[in-house]
Amino acid sequence: MSKKAKKSKKLFFIQNFLNAKSKTLALLTFLLSLTLVVSEASAVTARLGIVKTKENSPQWTEITKRLQATGVDYCIVDASQWQDEYDFGSIGVLLLPNVEDIDQLQALSLERWINQGGRAIVTGPTGNLSLPEVRERLRPLFGAYWAFSNSFPIAIEVVGSQLSPTGQAGVISTLVGGVIRPVGDDSQTEAIWLTDERLPAVVASERATYLGWRWGMEGVAGVAFDAAWLESALNRYGIGRYNNNNVSLQEPTQPGSCQESNPRVPSLRQQPLLPQQQERTF
Repeated sequence: MSKKAKKSKKLFFIQNFLNAKSKTLALLTFLLSLTLVVSEASAVTARLGIVKTKENSPQWTEITKRLQATGVDYCIVDASQWQDEYDFGSIGVLLLPNVEDIDQLQALSLERWINQGGRAIVTGPTGNLSLPEVRERLRPLFGAYWAFSNSFPIAIEVVGSQLSPTGQAGVISTLVGGVIRPVGDDSQTEAIWLTDERLPAVVASERATYLGWRWGMEGVAGVAFDAAWLESALNRYGIGRYNNNNVSLQEPTQPGSCQESNPRVPSLRQQPLLPQQQERTF
């Protein structure tokens, strides 16, 4: 073999080695970008989302006061744009405050999201203005349903162990609410209305917590009372000042749309070609 041929063969092997090395580097860079995407998504999985509707928008100032009192970071799900579970972004818990009208597509997306591990906090007559088939779909998801409204203020008493509002903030003399009927074997009554019948006022299940009054509505209960019960519910899901996993308890930021953290399709930019990849000699 001539000297020139030997030199060409040596260059060929060097170039192949460099190409293989550059491919490995590109692969490692790509895997690192995937890790960063997953880490960013994981950082917000414990966030609280709250559904805003035309029914509860008049109460929004009072709802905001209660959310600020808990100190929890949250984002907003606009019901007018809610069509599927991707509209929840990366939240782990969804608050539905007195969301009376839920359509079929929304109920289906909520079912898929909860089946994937999402958890709900439900208040007031949520879903009561929905179609009958939608109400039937929501009941096992919420573990309970709003049966009927009380006609006069009644005191509430904690009887369970899963929810324990702290101090006197979670105690109120009387308030007007409604009776919550448990659905499913894992649904437990956590608080009752202090009447002879001792009917359920708060129900907790594996998937949801249901508060039997119009949470966030002025004139029903005070900010401290509502905030104490929300904090207690959030504690069940690892969010709150009294939980060791209080990753979402921080200085409140200006809430944005939950869709901003939508993980529908991670945006992975194509890695630029390295010089060794741009020029290949065979």
